[in-house]
Amino acid sequence: MSVPKKVLCVLTSHEVGWYLPELAHPYLRFVKAGCLTEICSIAGGAAPIAEASIDLNDAENKEFYENPEMMKLTLETRPLEEYNGAEYDCVFFVGGSGTMWDFPYSSAVDRVGREVYEKGGIVGAVCHGPIALANIKLSDGSYLVAGKKVAGFTDEEEAFNPVYSTFPVHNETDKSVKQILTKLGGIHSQADCWQPYIQSDSRVMTGQNPASAGPLGEAIIQELIMSSS
Repeated sequence: MSVPKKVLCVLTSHEVGWYLPELAHPYLRFVKAGCLTEICSIAGGAAPIAEASIDLNDAENKEFYENPEMMKLTLETRPLEEYNGAEYDCVFFVGGSGTMWDFPYSSAVDRVGREVYEKGGIVGAVCHGPIALANIKLSDGSYLVAGKKVAGFTDEEEAFNPVYSTFPVHNETDKSVKQILTKLGGIHSQADCWQPYIQSDSRVMTGQNPASAGPLGEAIIQELIMSSS
């Protein structure tokens, strides 16, 4: 990448929080690949981390979490509404169950996602992060996810999620990433529980679960490299 690519990572501001490996794994890859990588949140300020995600036996989690400068980026965020998506080559929606309460309802998610995509950039998301796609419409009024292959945290994996029962309900019955995105025309596919799995379709790049965060980051980097050639 001769001219550094710009990546904007978006965290939930909901108290249930964002998931450490779903930021740390791709973030470290973006930075080491030379991308200019920023972190913001829906509301700004300190974005709450999900305590259950702080596994410091994971080397990349440890590298990020024990680096004060990196963690500071999650504690002193600017709100997403302050950003112009047309200035970025990729917006990356970090997962964590907290996303289910704010990503689908934020006007900034819709606007910034649309701006990045319509300038030819990548919209990436992992685990619960793809719920952002339930909120992004293109300028013609169509949902970005419609007709596109997507991955996200599966209904089978949600069976192990203690907060799933409290998720907001969409369309009277839908609660999971799979249910909601399928209803909007997304073509959802998946691997077995906890296995890494990603989908890439027309610059919409998604991953199923925490194990998918690193591979998804690598795939996004390769797509950014190809877009430079």
